Amino acid sequence: MKKVLLTAIVAVAMLVGNATAQTFHVINFCNTLDPDIGCEVDYDRIIQEAGAIGALIGYEVRFYCGEGDDCSKENLMNTLNSLSCGKDDVVLFYYSGHGTRSSQDKSEFPQMCLKYSGYEQEKFVPVHTAVDILQAKGAHFTLVVTDCCNNPVSGISSKTLMSKDGGAMTDNEAIARNYRKLFVESQGMVIVTSSKKGQTSLGGKRNGGLFTDQFFGNSLY
Repeated sequence: MKKVLLTAIVAVAMLVGNATAQTFHVINFCNTLDPDIGCEVDYDRIIQEAGAIGALIGYEVRFYCGEGDDCSKENLMNTLNSLSCGKDDVVLFYYSGHGTRSSQDKSEFPQMCLKYSGYEQEKFVPVHTAVDILQAKGAHFTLVVTDCCNNPVSGISSKTLMSKDGGAMTDNEAIARNYRKLFVESQGMVIVTSSKKGQTSLGGKRNGGLFTDQFFGNSLY
């Protein structure tokens, strides 16, 4: 089934008797135009994992997704800028695809190669841009995860940083406690990247991004 950009509310769990249940915002952008790096696997994995997490922590899950042609700079920036969070909400931002950096970039984080087709760098968005926008949204906790390369490529310019169906897989209480500790009891922002400055990242058709596969403990296999 073809996936399109969606701003869909998937209510997988609600706190009983609570009419103002908190929201788990899941921004899931995967550059699936290159079939060789496994981003389709990553895209589906995030939807399934996020649905399970939402159920386990008792939050409504709201997906903002883009893959294929919908994984674009325009769609991502519109999603980030229009995101509205309550003070008790949590956010997961996930990107899987090609990444790069300029030798002049000061940020430790890469540029996301959105709608990649031969390093059309006017379509790139620095991860730090997403971080800065999300920090201003006022969510209780934000987790930023990127699975992409972070190595410099000749000719890439530095970018301005600022511009303004899943279901529960388990009811295991130990896992639920761990998720609540991360997403509910923690506060602030955590940024997790698959590669340090200057490094590349690996992925394949079967398991998707190696970092994402290990991050989620091979739970789909």
